[in-house]
Amino acid sequence: MKQKGYVLVELVVIIAVIGITIGSIMGGVKWFQNIQFKLAVGEVENALIYVRQAAVKTGQQYNLYCFSNRVLVRQGVNKPIYTIRLSKGIKIPDNITGKHLIFRGSMASSKTGTITLINKDIKQRADITVYIATGKVAVKYKSL
Repeated sequence: MKQKGYVLVELVVIIAVIGITIGSIMGGVKWFQNIQFKLAVGEVENALIYVRQAAVKTGQQYNLYCFSNRVLVRQGVNKPIYTIRLSKGIKIPDNITGKHLIFRGSMASSKTGTITLINKDIKQRADITVYIATGKVAVKYKSL
């Protein structure tokens, strides 16, 4: 007997396979965005540690400037030593306390400040805090 068309079971199996495929792709995208976010946070954290250590080693002033989509590292008022460009979807809000941090030849920054990175796509937030007395850098992750 020749069959024309599909049996209901075949259609259900095809729909299930398509659903599983789409679900795994979406999960992979979120996983990739999460990795990108953590790498960006680590890069900003490393920049803070570099600025602190360079100021101590040279005895000169080093600055870290935060903008909505990038972070600049400078020695004094010279050209930027390097720039961290944040990936699409990762932003630094304008109202952070660590918008401009200065290290003047000591381990401690000129003030305590927190740099916040937000990725709304994965509903994550990271607060990178620099403590004034020690210059210690601490990172805390939160869900939005």
